[in-house]
Amino acid sequence: MFSNNHFKYFCIRQKALIVTFLSLSFFSCKKEKTTAKTDYSKFSKNILDYRITPKHALDKSGLMFSDQGAWFAYSLPDSINITEDFSGPFLLTEQNGVWSSSSLSPIRLTIGDHPVYIKKENIIKQSSYSSHLEQELDLNGVSLKESLFFLNGNTALIKYEFTNKEEYPFTVSYYWENQDLMINNLKIKPIGNALEIKSNKTDAIGHILFPKNTVVKSSDSSFVSNFMHLELPPNETKSFVISHTFIFPEYSWVDEQRLIESVDFDSVLNARKLEKTNQLKSLIESRKPQFQDDKYAEVLAKAHLTLQNNWRVQLERLNMKVYFQVTTINGLTDFGLGTHGNMLLDYRIMICVWLKNK
Repeated sequence: MFSNNHFKYFCIRQKALIVTFLSLSFFSCKKEKTTAKTDYSKFSKNILDYRITPKHALDKSGLMFSDQGAWFAYSLPDSINITEDFSGPFLLTEQNGVWSSSSLSPIRLTIGDHPVYIKKENIIKQSSYSSHLEQELDLNGVSLKESLFFLNGNTALIKYEFTNKEEYPFTVSYYWENQDLMINNLKIKPIGNALEIKSNKTDAIGHILFPKNTVVKSSDSSFVSNFMHLELPPNETKSFVISHTFIFPEYSWVDEQRLIESVDFDSVLNARKLEKTNQLKSLIESRKPQFQDDKYAEVLAKAHLTLQNNWRVQLERLNMKVYFQVTTINGLTDFGLGTHGNMLLDYRIMICVWLKNK
């Protein structure tokens, strides 16, 4: 189901968006039609290209994934090395949107006695859906699957899932260490197994929660955790979860932390997948008979995900009015949500405008 705010924005613009997006130039030539057994989630898979490793704080050369009205977003790295995990977060609370880091909490690995230097050839796959981001890496006998989804508008959860593909055991050693932040107005403070991130530009406070046996040390702009070890028997899988939270004073960090520590990652992610699938199913099954080819379903999936990425939870203290905005210059159109003429997050697409009599 849609949340109330999301449903309001979606319903107001649904008819206009569908009419507009159906006039796009289509890149798919599929002629399949949806059936009762259709997997509707496939229409959102990689429908927007979220791959970017930001080179600087204001790098806008790629798209960012957001959900549940969060004021921060992530991407999939387009070049993988030891310093990178999911790209971001991109903070919409800062200067109309900046990258906090190329990767704020990248994990560092040693398998057996060998440090892991992750390269592009280690990538098995990278995938994005309307529900989550994921990537899978082959680390010479051990596979690592990383998944990220938004628990709510305040928190994103990241799961690391290690699988031993060999017939002998592995010891996986790991820790977290970031490079310096991309903006100097953020300051990092360690608190036990957590980091607190404050800004002189906004009163939204960031929190990163690591597993309970983690100890974190930091300077103002970088941090490193202690080494931890995971015994991985043959053909077994083990996992752990960390969280990123960027929360405003309207919401309780104490309550949020209790929620984070109580949820089951897989159960909530499966519920989110079902939620997004049902939304896509509702849109796609409502098409008129002449729009039954899969290419039209893909356009609706792109429209659905674009709205999702542009929705933000309301901030009562700001008495902020958020508007749906469309600007067109030389045939290029920006769709997005913004405040007082400032676009918070937008996607540029080519629109074909048809005359009324056609």
